[in-house]
Amino acid sequence: MWCVLILIGGLTACGGDAPPELPPTLQGAVVPTRITRTPLPSHTPTSTLTPTNTQPVTETPVATDTPTVTETSTPTITPSLTPTNTAPPPTAIHYGDTIDGFIDDESSSMMFYFDGDIGDVVTIEMTKTDPNADLDPYLILISPDGETVAFNDDRHEDDLNATIEAYELPQTGRYTLVATRYQQESGVTTGAFTLTLMNDTDATARLVMGETATARITNAQPEHRYTFYGNAGDTINIRLDAISGTLDPLVILLSPNGEELIRNDDAPGRGQNAFINNFTLPSDGVYTIIATRYALVGGTSEGDFELAVVLVGQVDPNIVNPPAGSVLTFGQPIQGEITQENFAQVYFFEGRRGQVISVLMETVSGNLDPYLILVAPNGQEIARNDDYQNLNAGLDNIQLQQDGVYQIVASRYNLAWGTSTGTFRLGLRETDGITQAAILAIPIRYDSLTLGEITSTVTTQVYTFEGRRGDRITVNVEGLSPDMDLMLSLQDSYGHELIRNYDNLFDQQNVFNSRINDYILPDDGFYSILVDIERQNYGEFSLSLTLQEAAVDNPPIYGLLHPLFSSGLSDDGDTLKGYMVGDWVFDGQERRMGSILTYQLPELPADQTIDYAQLNLGLCYLTNNQVFTQFGRLTVWVIGRFAEVDQLQLAFRQSSAIVDELDSCRPVDITRIVQASYAGDLRYIQFQLGFLDVPMIENGAPDGVVMLDPRLEIFVRGE
Repeated sequence: MWCVLILIGGLTACGGDAPPELPPTLQGAVVPTRITRTPLPSHTPTSTLTPTNTQPVTETPVATDTPTVTETSTPTITPSLTPTNTAPPPTAIHYGDTIDGFIDDESSSMMFYFDGDIGDVVTIEMTKTDPNADLDPYLILISPDGETVAFNDDRHEDDLNATIEAYELPQTGRYTLVATRYQQESGVTTGAFTLTLMNDTDATARLVMGETATARITNAQPEHRYTFYGNAGDTINIRLDAISGTLDPLVILLSPNGEELIRNDDAPGRGQNAFINNFTLPSDGVYTIIATRYALVGGTSEGDFELAVVLVGQVDPNIVNPPAGSVLTFGQPIQGEITQENFAQVYFFEGRRGQVISVLMETVSGNLDPYLILVAPNGQEIARNDDYQNLNAGLDNIQLQQDGVYQIVASRYNLAWGTSTGTFRLGLRETDGITQAAILAIPIRYDSLTLGEITSTVTTQVYTFEGRRGDRITVNVEGLSPDMDLMLSLQDSYGHELIRNYDNLFDQQNVFNSRINDYILPDDGFYSILVDIERQNYGEFSLSLTLQEAAVDNPPIYGLLHPLFSSGLSDDGDTLKGYMVGDWVFDGQERRMGSILTYQLPELPADQTIDYAQLNLGLCYLTNNQVFTQFGRLTVWVIGRFAEVDQLQLAFRQSSAIVDELDSCRPVDITRIVQASYAGDLRYIQFQLGFLDVPMIENGAPDGVVMLDPRLEIFVRGE
C-alpha cells in the first residue's frame, strides 16, 4: 500500500503606495509560521503615510492582514507648501476644535495652524459634509521647519474622507495643516467640509522595553496603543497574550512615521496569541504598537491581555501565561499544556556560545507523548527528540554555537498529526556532559547529495537548509539497503509540517522510495527535512535536495491545506493518507473514493487585491491511464465557506455546488469563491473531488487519480 500526503502553507509580501518623492513603505518579516487569520477590510482609518530620512529597505515576507486601501494617483508634494493667491490666510485651530470650510475652483485649499509639543499624538480628520457634493478631501501636515511629515487621501477604500491618524509630533513648534482636495489645484471636486484636530496623547501609553502592560479589549474599546523608543538595527520581540475572556489578540507595529511595518495574529505554537518575532527596527524613533483583536473594530472577541516588547537578548520579565511564549529560566521548571487546538508551545531562553544545556519535557497528566525541538537564534533547527526517558522527551548536553535568544518548541509525537494531549513540566538546566541524547539536524545545501542511515535506535534523520519564498525544490530519498520503505516530511523550523510523501510514484522500479516533487517554498527562512521509515527495515539511504527553479518576482500566495480535514475518503467512511479519486482497494475489497480538501486562507498583503485565484490540480498521478476515459469527468464541488475550524467536518455533502468538471488534471478557477470568502470574513474553504455516478472498475486494483500537490493559489495586484 502506498500513500501520498501534501500540505501547502504560504506567507505574503507587500508594498505600499506613496507619492513619487517618498520612499516605499517599509515592510517587516516573521519566521515561517502557520497561516494566520485574515480579517476583513474594516473601517479602521488607514495608517498615515509619511516620509522618512532612512534609506528604503528590501521588502521581505510579512504576516499581515492590513485592510486594503484604494489609492488614487497622488500628486507630488513638495517639502514646503505655500497658499495660492486664492487661498485664505492660515486660520488657527486648537486641540479639540472642529472648523467648517469649503473647497472650490477659486479656493482649492485652506490653511490652518496649531502649536504642538514633541510627543503629542494627533489625529486630524477632514470630512465632507454635503452629501450631494463630490469633494474628495486630502490632508497634508507640515512641520515647523517646513517639511511635509504626513498626508492622507482616503480613510479606506469605501471612504474618500481624509484622516491622519495617531501621528506623533517629532518636534515642538507651529504646525501647518493644508485641507485640500485630490489633485489640489488640478482637481475638480468641490464641496463643504469639517476639519477636526484631536490630541490623542493620553490614549497612547508609553511602554519601556522589557516591561509589560495589561489592559482590556471590549467592543467599546477594541484597541489600545503603546509607544516605545527604538534604535535602527534593534531586533525586538513583541508578544500579545490573552489572559481572560474570548480575546483573539492581534498586534500591529507602526513606524515612527505611522506606516505599518508588520502585524501578527496567530503565532506558531501559541494558539490564538500574537507574536512578532525577531523584527529589526529600520530607523531611530518612537514606534507605536497597536494591541487589538482579530478583525479589529469588526471583531467580537473580548478580554484582558498582556503586552510586552523585548529587545532580543533581553529577558521578558513577567509571563502571566507560561504555556504561551514564556521565557524559560535555567533551573526553574514551568508547566504547560498540549491540547488538540494548541499542539505546540514555544519558549525562549538566552544562551551563549559554548554553553552546554539540557532540556527535559515530562508528562504530568493525560496521555501526552512529549516532543522537543531546539531552534537557534537565526531560526535554524538544531536538534529534536521524541522518547528520551520512556515517553518523555529530552535534549541532553547540547552545546550552543552562538550567542542569542534560543527557542524551545514543546509539542507531542507527530505534532499537528498527533492525538495525545495533557499537561507537562518543562525544565532547562546548564550541564557539562558530552552525551547528546537527541537527533542533531544536519545542514545541507541546494543541489547536494548526502548519505544517511536509519537504525533501530535512530529511526529518524533531520536535515536543514535555507531557502527563499518561491523557490521550487525537489527532495528525493532512495533506500540503499533491501526492502527499505522511506517517508519524507518537509517542515519549518518549528515542526509545522508543510508537505509529506510516502511513496515515489515517479519511480515504479522502487515505489517505496520517497519524493517531494516541485514544491514551492512559502517563505524565506530555514526548513527541516525528516527522513523516516514506514516499516522496520533499517539501512543506509541517499538524500538529494535540488533547486528546480529559483524564486521569481510576485509569486502567488498559498492557502494552508488543513491536515485534519483533508483526506481521501471512501464511500463507507474509510480514510486514505492522500487525495485519491476513483476506486481503491481496502482489505481486498474495492471501494469508491473521493477527496476532501480544506484550506485556510492566507493573509492578503497590504494595499493588494485579489486578481485571480485557482485550485491547482495540475500535478497528479494516474493509476490507470484510461481513468478519465472510463470514469468520465472529475467533478470539483465547493462544500462551503466557514468562519471557524469547529464548523468543519471530514465528510461529503450532497448539497455541494459544482465548481468545474475536468477531463484532465488542470487548475480550476475559484476567484469568485475566494473573493467572497474574504468579503464575508470566512477563513476556511472546503472542496470535494469525485467522479459522478459511474460504476467501479472491478479489477482488484486501484483505478483513479491521485492529486500529488493540490494547491490553493492566490495572485494579487496593487490597488
